[in-house]
Amino acid sequence: MVVERAQLEYALAHSIGLPGFTPVGHLTADLQLLQAPQDWVSVLDQASNASLQLDDSFEPITPVYVVAGGQGLGKSTFSRFLANRLINRYGCVFYMETDLGQSELAPPGALALTMLIDPLFGPPFTHVGQVEPYHAVYLGTTTPKNDPDRYALAIKRLSSIYREYVSSVRIARKQASGMTSETNVNNMDDMDEQVVPLLVNTQGWLKGLGLDLHYSLCQEVRPTNYIQFY
Repeated sequence: MVVERAQLEYALAHSIGLPGFTPVGHLTADLQLLQAPQDWVSVLDQASNASLQLDDSFEPITPVYVVAGGQGLGKSTFSRFLANRLINRYGCVFYMETDLGQSELAPPGALALTMLIDPLFGPPFTHVGQVEPYHAVYLGTTTPKNDPDRYALAIKRLSSIYREYVSSVRIARKQASGMTSETNVNNMDDMDEQVVPLLVNTQGWLKGLGLDLHYSLCQEVRPTNYIQFY
């Protein structure tokens, strides 16, 4: 029975073809279900259902989410939930990794900007080999206190690359569809196709120099949604 069940789970995982996904058909004593708390669900629902806003040029304002808080509060797990919700709505999301010591998609010591089109399952080590950074800067340290200026410059570089990509995609999609800025007002449902949101996973160091670096990061990425864990 155990062998048959294992074979069935393997066949199901192979048929789905999603890297890192392994179905579990039964519960064991050492297996716990991952359930999002209700306050997480409220924020996730708001992120996936909120209407896009227009700027003064009638262009959609790209959502930028910054997830902040101390260590061990669930930022990384929440960020995976949020990334998956944004992928469901927009088709893709850019994930900016700024935690040198506990990165989600990049090797330790690196800051990275990664485009996600497939949902994230499992802890960070299960993502190895599944996605490649769109751009990365290797600092060779697990804390920004060793070289804060270089850390800040790396974030500025990643933010600039993200904005350049978003601008080029928006222009290309509008040219392909024949849309103008004025037509955005009458085509609110089509604006999701012009948007590639950004999700920033931050470090847990929020005191002294760490807080200064966090403030500098927020000035650079200009979040539209700031999510604080306490």
